[in-house]
Amino acid sequence: MEKTNLSKATNSSPASTPITLTPTPPNTLLTKAPSKAKKTAYIIMAALALIIIGGGILFVYLQGKNSSNKLSENNLSENTATNNSAGNKQVVPKNSMQVPIVTPDKMCNIPTPSSTTTSFSILLVVFNQTPAKEINNLLDTFSNNNFTIDLVSDKDIAMNMIKDENSKSSQNCNQIMPTVSFASIDINKYKAVVFCGGPGVLSQFDNSAWHTLANDFYGANKIVAADLSGVAILLKSGLAQNKKVSVTMGVQNTLEGSGAISQDTSLSIDGNLITGSDINSVDKFAQAIISSIK
Repeated sequence: MEKTNLSKATNSSPASTPITLTPTPPNTLLTKAPSKAKKTAYIIMAALALIIIGGGILFVYLQGKNSSNKLSENNLSENTATNNSAGNKQVVPKNSMQVPIVTPDKMCNIPTPSSTTTSFSILLVVFNQTPAKEINNLLDTFSNNNFTIDLVSDKDIAMNMIKDENSKSSQNCNQIMPTVSFASIDINKYKAVVFCGGPGVLSQFDNSAWHTLANDFYGANKIVAADLSGVAILLKSGLAQNKKVSVTMGVQNTLEGSGAISQDTSLSIDGNLITGSDINSVDKFAQAIISSIK
């Protein structure tokens, strides 16, 4: 019975349907796969290009920063030296600090008085970055009153100054060259010494050579004057003890321990000590020096 049924079932099954395979177009697989690969390759190439460019920019930045650090280190490595073999002092910055660089475009001319037979001599102490407005006014005022002028600095090279864009001075210069070296100073030649201001003074506050120079002039009964931040040298020298002085905000901290008596004025005169604190009153400061000499 089971065999018969099986046989019938087998014979009654429909005829097998033939399977037809539809061939895949030959280019279909080849065109899709390379498209994804190319996109991936393009992304990788773009990422590598960005990495290379970014690395180049970082390298240039680090190189520039390294060069700047080396320049700063060189500026900070200057020390005070003494020429013992010649028996002369040479003033060189110590604890030197970096100051902004000003490109010079005009050298100051040191004016010659019209009559050298009646002229007096003044020694100006200038530093790098002394304001041109201060120097120009001092040179004009002193020369117009028949004074000869010598300039000395911590280096026997041209000093850049902070340019005065609105200067009405006949000089209107922003670079100046010392006329005498520190070693050759003869205080008997001068009636006064004037310490100018500016950022370059900041490295000279504690330089004992300038303190000695100020004390030598004062001890010889000559005028000792300082303007703006140059006043700090006098405060550090001990000369200002129990003396009235005018100081700028930038050197207020040097008052402590100096024994000086600070005045709320742009000009102070206490015996042979003259101090000024206002860049706009330099001519008034110069006139006070002239009056004290004459």
